[in-house]
Amino acid sequence: MASSQIFLTAAILLFLLSVIVSPISCETPIIHKPEFSLNIQKACHLEGVHANSPEWLEHGVQYFPHFSTHKGAPLFLLVSAIGYVIPKLFIVIIMKTNAFPLVYICGTAYLIGWKKKEERKVELREIASTLRSRLGSKRLFGRFTSYYFISKLGYLLNCLIQIVALPHFLEVDFISYWSYMLGRPFSFINVDKPPIFPSNGTCWIETTEYLKLSKDVPSEHVMCKLFINAANEFILTVIGYYLVIITILTAIGSIKCFIELQNTVTLTKNVLLAELDPEERPLQTMAAFLESLRYDGYVALYLIGNHNIYIEKELILQLFADFIETHVDTPQLSMSEFAPNAADFERVKDIENDLDELHYKVIEFKYFGNFNFEQTDIFLDLEQLYINTKRSILYFPNLDDVDQEIAIYENAFDYIEALFEDIKSVECDDETMNY
Repeated sequence: MASSQIFLTAAILLFLLSVIVSPISCETPIIHKPEFSLNIQKACHLEGVHANSPEWLEHGVQYFPHFSTHKGAPLFLLVSAIGYVIPKLFIVIIMKTNAFPLVYICGTAYLIGWKKKEERKVELREIASTLRSRLGSKRLFGRFTSYYFISKLGYLLNCLIQIVALPHFLEVDFISYWSYMLGRPFSFINVDKPPIFPSNGTCWIETTEYLKLSKDVPSEHVMCKLFINAANEFILTVIGYYLVIITILTAIGSIKCFIELQNTVTLTKNVLLAELDPEERPLQTMAAFLESLRYDGYVALYLIGNHNIYIEKELILQLFADFIETHVDTPQLSMSEFAPNAADFERVKDIENDLDELHYKVIEFKYFGNFNFEQTDIFLDLEQLYINTKRSILYFPNLDDVDQEIAIYENAFDYIEALFEDIKSVECDDETMNY
């Protein structure tokens, strides 16, 4: 957001320069009356420079138009500011569309860093539950990772586009402009300055009061110093250097992100090895847990670690504890005991997929429905019911029991769905009354 704020500030400054009378200092010709000198400060014409249309001024003196900032400059910088917001807006909208409350996860991870360990444990269990339910959705497998990298690439692409667009907007050659800009800080590099933002210009003056005495209208020209160009050049020079710096930092940050994501996998493994005893983390179970995090899990842990590395470690331990509770607490039966035939096995897999999709919708309702405190209690019951049902699917061959628990879960979901529709209808009625 800092980049968009910088460009927005520059756009406002250039807009103010374009509407305020430009400070111009000219040498007043001797033949003119003293009152004409005031007008000479207001008007000037430069060949090849954007300016307003000609106008008649008081005291019978006609000047060529006064110099002003390029009319499109504020708009150009405004579009640039929006360009830096779009990648972040994209990732937020995508997360909301896919019911992945990343803002909630990262924000809560940041806030609970100030709480006591006992208080953090409750919040961490909630975060772990939310993240685990998202990772269990096969329909959205790996999408968050793809969207995250697209937003990173979009930010870098926006920087490169603006580096190309800036000299084109100033109507100068790309190579000559950036050669001058990059060589300017070094005194030993002698590069010609592009023909932009001249510090001096010529004003042509026609004094019409001589029309009564002579057929020819005297014309004078004077040299003027354009102080507004110093402001224009300073603002756009700062923007130019900022574009170069932010592009380099963005490229380095993207490379660093890829490297640190690989380190997150190693960090997760090292946390389990360092914090847990060998009997608490069997290698086979730990390998299954690391695989279950998938790409989305590691990206989420990486973003949380950017806010607070200690919370990231505690969340890893909580995720592993939940994984153990869900998958390893009960001795797992062999596949032959679990599914006597292929038809039963396929039926169980279908039930498990339906349960994951159902739980995903419940999470969506939880974070995007306006439920009151008493109504949210049902989500805690649903979470426990979800865990028990997953255990039934994984460990018990009695498919009738699974069907019964699935039916209970579906009934609870129907209640939440009806509650959610009632809340939306109440919100619509309130908006209609306010309107």
